[in-house]
Amino acid sequence: MDRSKAVQIAMRNFLTEYKAFSHSGDSAGVISVMYDHDVRGLEESITDIQHEYNDIVVATVHAHLTRSDCMEVVIVKGKAEKIKEFSEKLMSNRGVKQLKLTISYIGP
Repeated sequence: MDRSKAVQIAMRNFLTEYKAFSHSGDSAGVISVMYDHDVRGLEESITDIQHEYNDIVVATVHAHLTRSDCMEVVIVKGKAEKIKEFSEKLMSNRGVKQLKLTISYIGP
């Protein structure tokens, strides 16, 4: 991929996310969370947080990547600020290695 294509993709992603956070209507997104399975209580905490935000959680997929690495992919729909709050709460757990939120505005 050349540099101008990379800039184009980055700009499109930025504008899509900006639009999601600047409107009052619903957004939809995907939260990918990679975490250490061996951290005591982490899986339960992630599940508890998902239950706390069950009004925006649409579906969840769990994958075992290695003996100690797991990935959770959560599909969400709701107000962008609440989705962001949910993702930040997930990220704040000890043992979460990486979290990526992808969000798009879907309308009123």
